[in-house]
Amino acid sequence: MSEPIRSAERSEQPARERSSYRERVVRLGSAKELAGILCEPASSPSSPRPVVVMWNVGLNHHVGPYRTFVDLSRKLAEVGFCSVRFDLSGLGDSEFAADDARVDSERSVADVRAVLEQLPELTGSIRAVLVGFCSSVDSAHAAALQDPRVIGIINIEGYSFPTLGFRLRYPLRFLSMSRWIRWAYHRRQRRLQSGSALVADEAEQAVYEREYPTPQRLASEYRQLVARGVRILCLYVRGDSNYVYKDQFFDFLGDRSLASHIEVEYFPDADHIFTLTKHRDRALSRIVDFVRERFSAE
Repeated sequence: MSEPIRSAERSEQPARERSSYRERVVRLGSAKELAGILCEPASSPSSPRPVVVMWNVGLNHHVGPYRTFVDLSRKLAEVGFCSVRFDLSGLGDSEFAADDARVDSERSVADVRAVLEQLPELTGSIRAVLVGFCSSVDSAHAAALQDPRVIGIINIEGYSFPTLGFRLRYPLRFLSMSRWIRWAYHRRQRRLQSGSALVADEAEQAVYEREYPTPQRLASEYRQLVARGVRILCLYVRGDSNYVYKDQFFDFLGDRSLASHIEVEYFPDADHIFTLTKHRDRALSRIVDFVRERFSAE
């Protein structure tokens, strides 16, 4: 267990307060093995609203790339929503049981559902909106299918598959100077690697291997979620991705009827982790608007 959490446990660290939000360290999970931050509005709404839950992106700490989840949590508090951002087992400040034989994907879903169990005592709410970002879309999607407490999903840079429209547009990327600059940079970096460094790099890449559902299965599962009333927002970028036009989502699912139930936002100028502040701000504003408009009355 890391020192910051031990200190918080001993002293019951008071909530960090700002004009629009309060934050405090919380211990989550059946054995309190998961570390997280609860962010609440400075003044609570008259009735409990769904809680927005977010966790690690790959091996990143629960703050998210460029502190995306920190900023999102505080912006949500400004419009009256609580949120929890936490570390999965064995990542960041959360513990990992040495005798836990579950595969990572199974453990991640179990961690998410363990956090959902504690929402009533933390916030008074029994419902949640899950935020998946890249690899964490896997556990968000699986948890939503399994748990009726999930009434909303926000997927950032989630599942994507090539389509005819993708193939027709793909050659246009070769006209982008920024792509050639990145290609040259990464090629040079790989040339500088040798021996064990290259082996280590290949081993690190294996961490990010994921098992994608087929488009057919994914479409079927989205229909299940929509039928249950789950509201869904998917955000995609063009930079550094295989997503090149807004409606590619519905094309690879092969079900245009879902367009009336699932919102898709496309940021053609942004990169995978929204490196530029202006792109990140636009994405966060879209997410906050979605949460406020779809769940304020829940």
